[in-house]
Amino acid sequence: MTTTTTTTTRAEWIAAIATAVFVGLVHLLSLPAQALTDDDDFYAPAAIRYADWLSELFTSPRTALSVTGIDAGFGLNHEHPPFAKLVVGVVERMARVFDGLPLLDGTIERVRLGTVCFVVVLAFVLVRWLY
Repeated sequence: MTTTTTTTTRAEWIAAIATAVFVGLVHLLSLPAQALTDDDDFYAPAAIRYADWLSELFTSPRTALSVTGIDAGFGLNHEHPPFAKLVVGVVERMARVFDGLPLLDGTIERVRLGTVCFVVVLAFVLVRWLY
């Protein structure tokens, strides 16, 4: 590998990471100012319930994997694939540790933190891919 290639590769990584950090900070700082959407009433409870089901999968797999357990876990907002809601729900659950901080003072902010994670990954991938 030549020095030029190493420098270019390093510059690509630095640009992608810097962009992702910047985008993440902008979105994180704007969380409290974001208006409610008509989807919040559906996605937020569904994401939290999906994460609850995932937790139950590890603590009581037989119950979680039963028909009743799956119906209870995924009954809310079942029209859409669960991956994004699972990620959002898991991030919301982890962010409960920071509850009470000005930026994460409430369930809706914690739920939206999961979408911030998606935006940060998207920014990183786009810059890395397009650089």
